[in-house]
Amino acid sequence: MGSDSFDMSWVSSTESRCFFDYGLSPFLLNSTLPAPDLPTKYHWVTIKGLNEENAYHYRVNSSSNGINNFTTFPLDADNYPFSFAVATDIHWSSSNSISNFGRRYQKAHG
Repeated sequence: MGSDSFDMSWVSSTESRCFFDYGLSPFLLNSTLPAPDLPTKYHWVTIKGLNEENAYHYRVNSSSNGINNFTTFPLDADNYPFSFAVATDIHWSSSNSISNFGRRYQKAHG
């Protein structure tokens, strides 16, 4: 994301053709990015030509999710400090998952 662009990706539970509607008002999503030709679980959008420091509202219309929003950065975003952290945790679904993971890892990495 920048002062004039927005990137987003998401995964749907089933293969689908998602349209991405967006606009300056949650009541008027007057711009639409078309869906890909083939259904997929993995989706992404890149919107360019946005106005800096504006709140935009969007909806992925292949789902029943509500309307969300994002705000573009100011034009002089380099003068604003920005940081983030990411954390993850591996969750095992069964007692033999560790041994299956070990076998797959060994097979892939010798």
